[in-house]
Amino acid sequence: MKPLFVPLKKEWFLAFERGEKTVEYRRGKRWNERTCAVGRPVVLSLGYSGRRLTAVISRFVRRRDGSVAIHLRDIRPVAS
Repeated sequence: MKPLFVPLKKEWFLAFERGEKTVEYRRGKRWNERTCAVGRPVVLSLGYSGRRLTAVISRFVRRRDGSVAIHLRDIRPVAS
């Protein structure tokens, strides 16, 4: 399965990199049970062309406000 690409602002990317953040919250039709399937690989990117981290979706939760919570595990830097 092709990795899900998730561009992030610097603040949130650095929190994932430091291990302080393991859940990403998103809104919109693109973020659904099919595109965010448990076990799917993820690429977290600092913006669209910055540093990258890889992860795996461990849990997907649709919240009452319509947003989703994408829980990630095995977050690590991309080997260069």
